[in-house]
Amino acid sequence: MQSLDRSISESKPKLLILGAGFAGLKLYSGVSEKDYSVLVVSFRDYFEYCPSAVHTLVEPEYHKRISLDLRTVLRENDFLQAGLQMLSLRSAVVSMPENEIPSTCQRLAAKGWGFRPVRTDRGCLEIDFDYCVVAIGARYPSPIGAAPYNLMMRRLELMCYFNNIRKSQVQMIIVKGGGYVGVEVATVLKEYFDENSVRLNRAPPKIEIWTRGNTICPNLNPQARSKVAENLDTKGIKVVTSVEVPSNFSEGSNLNVHVIDCSGVQTTQNKQLYSPCFQQTENGLLCVNEYLQLNLSNHPGLCADNIFGAGDCVQTPISSAKLGYIAMLHGDYIAKCLRKLAKAKLQFSHTHLELMPRSAGFYSSHSIQSETASHPVKIDLGAVDVQPYTLTKEPNILLVSLGDTVLMATKDGGTVCSSFKAMKSYIQETTLAGFKGNIIAKGFQGINKFFNNLLFGG
Repeated sequence: MQSLDRSISESKPKLLILGAGFAGLKLYSGVSEKDYSVLVVSFRDYFEYCPSAVHTLVEPEYHKRISLDLRTVLRENDFLQAGLQMLSLRSAVVSMPENEIPSTCQRLAAKGWGFRPVRTDRGCLEIDFDYCVVAIGARYPSPIGAAPYNLMMRRLELMCYFNNIRKSQVQMIIVKGGGYVGVEVATVLKEYFDENSVRLNRAPPKIEIWTRGNTICPNLNPQARSKVAENLDTKGIKVVTSVEVPSNFSEGSNLNVHVIDCSGVQTTQNKQLYSPCFQQTENGLLCVNEYLQLNLSNHPGLCADNIFGAGDCVQTPISSAKLGYIAMLHGDYIAKCLRKLAKAKLQFSHTHLELMPRSAGFYSSHSIQSETASHPVKIDLGAVDVQPYTLTKEPNILLVSLGDTVLMATKDGGTVCSSFKAMKSYIQETTLAGFKGNIIAKGFQGINKFFNNLLFGG
């Protein structure tokens, strides 16, 4: 196939958004198509409101209320379903089925984007950009984490998992991990089996939480944590601390024990997706500066001025929890930066990135590092009235689902509420401005409208 390599400086600046989760969609909704030609790349064709995914284990149909088909919410031709293979300073290599390459090339050409096919046996395209935002998130073990790339496949996965766990004759379910998700999964399963034991014609299995730590929900304050422990004890859910789940208890290997992995987010697999020129932590998080721009490795103080990072895939100077709310704050901040740059008509200059040697379509790590060392260029965001990122809107309340009740945890305390009315009353009594955090709200009306408004503002 003939290579089509167009200049990325033509027309509007090209903004590539890698990821369509909380950060990516919040950013997308905050930039104008008048200022940027935008392309959102995601290996999944749907958005999932992951805080509520635990309820799909016992009610697969609930997924329809917490998911969005990206092709219906993004502007036409702004979405590309593909997986990131390598991110460099000027381009990103993405993969897709080889038979989709021709139509994708036509779409990119129509948008005026620079690109070239590489490794066509694997269906890869190298796409040039002016600005890029990395918001690919982190992986969570299945079935809580959304693994399938297709919306229908995801719903089929949840249905199959539900039927398997419902019909199986396991005597014990071990929830691996004592964090928020582990607690939520355990309580949801416990209530489901207790309420449906007669209909299922089986005795409810024992539900236990096994954690490597010495306590559950270690990030909660002691008062809130004790309320969680009391609730679990009342429900008959045993908590085993300071223990590892034996390897022979791995999912599906023991007919009497079923293990659900809720051990937390995984980011180490992201390491192979980034050029060595970007600074990373040992567990694969991209290091960003006070403006959420990617730091360069081996060059302290230098950053990739045109590449930002957001959400669970980055390590910010300000320590914060891995929450969808925080990811949206990142996306909103970066959108403001880009709007300021567009208003000032200040665009990233590629003059310091002269043509570098390529190897099978990828930039070699040596050429990248030598180029950034010899030709550093920095956009002064402060010059266009952009303030460094600060976590000024940290959630006042963190919600943890306990089955038929919800724990509302503040920094200093917390309470267990049994209804949305009780939640609102607690907020008023504690004179808190509102709650936007890890919202887990099965049964509360309007959840679909809630996260639509949260992401798209209407």
